[in-house]
Amino acid sequence: MTIHSRRNILCVLRSARIGAAILLAAVMLTLGSCKPPRHIGPPPDIRITSASLSATGGTVVFGFDDRRGGANRKRLGLFDVASRSIRLVDQPENFRWGSPVFAPAGRKLAFTSYCFYDCTPEEFGYHVGMLDLDTGAWQIVTADGRNNMRLSPNFSQDGKSILFVSAKAEWNKEGGSRPKGFFGVSSLSLETRQERQLLPNAAETTTFQSVGRPTLMAGGDVLFTCMAPFKGAFEEMAGRMNLRNTHNFACRLRPDGSLGIVPGLERQYANSLSASADGKRIAFIARSSPGKQGRGFGSDLFVHEAGVIRETTQLGTHAYLTDISDDGAVALFLADDTRKKNWSIWLHRVGAGETREILTPDALHLFLGATD
Repeated sequence: MTIHSRRNILCVLRSARIGAAILLAAVMLTLGSCKPPRHIGPPPDIRITSASLSATGGTVVFGFDDRRGGANRKRLGLFDVASRSIRLVDQPENFRWGSPVFAPAGRKLAFTSYCFYDCTPEEFGYHVGMLDLDTGAWQIVTADGRNNMRLSPNFSQDGKSILFVSAKAEWNKEGGSRPKGFFGVSSLSLETRQERQLLPNAAETTTFQSVGRPTLMAGGDVLFTCMAPFKGAFEEMAGRMNLRNTHNFACRLRPDGSLGIVPGLERQYANSLSASADGKRIAFIARSSPGKQGRGFGSDLFVHEAGVIRETTQLGTHAYLTDISDDGAVALFLADDTRKKNWSIWLHRVGAGETREILTPDALHLFLGATD
């Protein structure tokens, strides 16, 4: 579905369990503000949780929760944009894989790996894993998953290292875990398997309550969304700039370890940052323009380039997570018009201004039903 104007969007109802009365109400809403009813039915048993583009933008790798039949599995899939075909990624039964991303060459994936039972001590806990799409061979590339959490991995442009969100892990007697303290950023060399903590560091002690997927730029800067600074120099800077602690900042970690805001985004609410390979085009999610009619959530895809911020989509909905192709021509994001985070995957062609929904939870549900 191609969208040129917010008012021309046809609301698509995503749940087969919605009754006839709700369907009629939704049709009426389509003719008006197109705002869907809230809190309808049980939580979805198929939910897309993350997605990422290949270097050229021709393939999407995505993570999803599969709760059908009372199970609770985290699975991965591949979506070919041209053929609109889906391929599931085989994975071990006792592992939960998520947040997949493509290596620059496109034939390998990095992902988060979690295992609690029936795994070796080296596989236990929170890790970064890698998968060869051609052979199906996979491996854990980090160590000590019991004490360290690794989330939201992302490759460097040369493919020689992986950046990720890091925190210390704290476990309870029931086998559950949570971050011990606050989140920072770390990197892993794939050549030496050595991890290095980038934030906090000797120069910058700030950590955050929330950190988005980090992107390593060609000049050595690391870009990421950060929210709620916890101590350190950044908190002082945020106070000096009169920014709220709950604001989603467009953070930039410099090669010298100092921390600041991405130039040009100092006063911009910016969530889910992603940058082209040359760093000249940055995509992010932000609040829609003031006064624009929306669905009660008011978020859209924005692009920052050459000092100019442009609102590139007109959805005015609930949006999350961006990824942009290496050449900056195609941007991916997740969007949803309910409050259940029942995400669909969308693509936006930046130059053409074309936005379309490419994979919905319902379509994934039908595919899974046909392959079971």
